[in-house]
Amino acid sequence: MTGCSVFDVDTRDKAACDELSDLLTANSESSVPAEASPALIEALEGRVLPKASASFGGTIKELIDSYKSINDKSVFDQFGGAYDTLMLGGKVLERCFELSSKTY
Repeated sequence: MTGCSVFDVDTRDKAACDELSDLLTANSESSVPAEASPALIEALEGRVLPKASASFGGTIKELIDSYKSINDKSVFDQFGGAYDTLMLGGKVLERCFELSSKTY
């Protein structure tokens, strides 16, 4: 990304989606997984999140936080994290699908 494209929301989010796709493919995932390994969480934080716009990045950050809460000891945190992961994963996939449907 160069120049003004760095500030374009769709361009940033498409870059984040492309990075997410590469990451999931490398981990043999066909979609956003219901649970994530510490390595996947770290990759989301380090490779995907920085490329996203503020709005989409907020959703990705919430997804990362929900993955982390699944690993908490409280059964309520685990249940809440699993539910949030499904909902937020859907939002992330929806945004990526929306962008993949656009012609650039």
